Amino acid sequence: MGSILFKAIAGMVVGAAVWAVFEPSNPGFFADGYESWEKWLAICWALFLGATIGFMNGYTRGSKTHAWKECGLCAMFAVIGLLTARPIASPFAHFINPHGSIIANIVPRTISIAIIGAGMGFGIGMGTFVTRRGVQGLIGGVIGGAIAGLLFDFVATSTAGILLTANNVKTGVEGDVGAVARALTGVILCGAIALMIGIIEALSRSAWLRLELGRNEGKEWVLDKATMLLGRFERADIPLFGDQHVVPQHAIIQKQGSQYVVMDQGSPIGIAVNGNRVQQAVLSPGDVLQIGSFNLRFLVRNMKAPNRGPEPNRNNAYAMGSVPTQYPQHPQQPAASSQLMTPSQMAMQQQQMGQQHLQPTMMNPPMGQPQMQPTMMNPTVMNQPYGQLDPTVAVPAQGGFQPTMAVQTGMTTLVATDGPLAGQRFPLNMPIELGRECQQVPMGFDSSASRKHARIEPAGMFVNVSDLGSTNGTFVNGQRVTNATANNGDIVKVGATNFRIESS
Repeated sequence: MGSILFKAIAGMVVGAAVWAVFEPSNPGFFADGYESWEKWLAICWALFLGATIGFMNGYTRGSKTHAWKECGLCAMFAVIGLLTARPIASPFAHFINPHGSIIANIVPRTISIAIIGAGMGFGIGMGTFVTRRGVQGLIGGVIGGAIAGLLFDFVATSTAGILLTANNVKTGVEGDVGAVARALTGVILCGAIALMIGIIEALSRSAWLRLELGRNEGKEWVLDKATMLLGRFERADIPLFGDQHVVPQHAIIQKQGSQYVVMDQGSPIGIAVNGNRVQQAVLSPGDVLQIGSFNLRFLVRNMKAPNRGPEPNRNNAYAMGSVPTQYPQHPQQPAASSQLMTPSQMAMQQQQMGQQHLQPTMMNPPMGQPQMQPTMMNPTVMNQPYGQLDPTVAVPAQGGFQPTMAVQTGMTTLVATDGPLAGQRFPLNMPIELGRECQQVPMGFDSSASRKHARIEPAGMFVNVSDLGSTNGTFVNGQRVTNATANNGDIVKVGATNFRIESS
């Protein structure tokens, strides 16, 4: 709401500033050059209002390129909209009589200024080349223009005496009494158009992304285009700067009917939804999309995130392709339905079928890690077709660490019990470090974790837990520790994420 009010105040300042520059050159209402002067006054209102709103809208996207591009386009289209609307408003303006009553002038003046406001607002909205925003601007312009038109004659009449006295003129027939009314018209018209455009945009948005972790936290992007590009690109619809792992064209979000589908565009580190790496996935309200170090929450108007317990392998990767119509097949698993399902629905279906808990695999590394290639150390992967891989998040190799295709008997495993990693398992066959910048367990989403938070290493039938000087501390069964030994079933808390020690 604060950004909407700020936009309205900026519009009011523009209206007042343009009037203050033009009013000293006013030839007078009864002079021959008044109509041309008034036309240029309106053009400048449209020009600078469009430039201001366009720049603010572009800047909120997080890109200077967007800001200057929309600044120029919205200014140009606002002037075009105004010049298009003036001939339509002109017939109503002819019914305005300077010597007539207030009541007689209210209707034609209100209609006339409302049409001009509609043209300006529609042009500002169409400066983004999104028809929906053009309609929003048109509605905002009509409302703003109508308010200005309703008040014009009341203000002109109430201030006429002061202006006539100041100009040493006895009657309004001899002098112009509309200076204050014109100033108020500019302030109200520009401010109301900016305000109503902001309000209508906020009320009419149906789905949007909110940045919850990363540079410019709290920024929001409305998903109002059929396809929206995300990445480290100045002209991306959702630009994500500050992380070199994010490529210029990293992912897209497509609107398919009533659903929104996120698709990886072949980026080295990939994308994840709720902590699980995917090629493409249907977004559900409340889902967290992870791209590099950025967490973006998907929100839908009047829809809340479902109440989910820990679900293993939520948001499993879909098969490669432009439309996610089927899922990768698992051995002894019947073919999935061609109907598009959300990741949560898929997980429920897997549980109903009695599918065993899937383990981390080699071919789907977590966020921030390149895809692992088959080697002589893992010949099973070389002989296994893509369609038979477990589409889950892998534990990447680091420092000679070799993840296995399944948790072996006698192995100690770290199991995430909550948060985006809920249900995922990480074998402890060598020491691992946890933190936002540690790659063995993808915790970039956890703002409570330090960059290098804790170290966990196997020690026979137990594991040693060591804090690495973290800000918020490391806990074992609720007790803050610096160095401790954890047993089977103990809970280790790192940042805001809990992990259970399991020995099989």
